[in-house]
Amino acid sequence: MRRFLPKTRLRRHDCDDTTAITTMMTVLITILRYLVAIGGMALVAYIAWKLVNKQEANDPEFKKKLDEDDERASKGRFGPPM
Repeated sequence: MRRFLPKTRLRRHDCDDTTAITTMMTVLITILRYLVAIGGMALVAYIAWKLVNKQEANDPEFKKKLDEDDERASKGRFGPPM
């Protein structure tokens, strides 16, 4: 594996403390942005889930349609298995 890697050496003066801190802060900010995005998506999914559950509980006709759809889906796309 080592023979495929380029032979480079990082000299001490190539990377000072300011560059290292700036790079680390950029990585941390990127991670934080991803976490916020994932949290936002989870919040939207939770709200949609709660709204659908509320609609199911209050609408018997909607519940009947869902039950019919579940029954149709359990039969399979091309009918019952042979």
